[in-house]
Amino acid sequence: MTVSVGDSPVGVEGANVTVNGEFVGTTNADGQVTLDVPENSTTLSILVEYQGAELELEYELEDDGDD
Repeated sequence: MTVSVGDSPVGVEGANVTVNGEFVGTTNADGQVTLDVPENSTTLSILVEYQGAELELEYELEDDGDD
């Protein structure tokens, strides 16, 4: 999964991204950070921090039907 941070089309470099309480990385020059979705996750809690500002998002994952 890729998280993109910015005001399209300009990405924000250097934003810290935390998912489900675990730091996953800092955005690159394009404002993106790639992460592995934890197995069996149904919801991702995403926190983005940049220059003192914070944004929190809840992302619901869809069941792909593969069991």
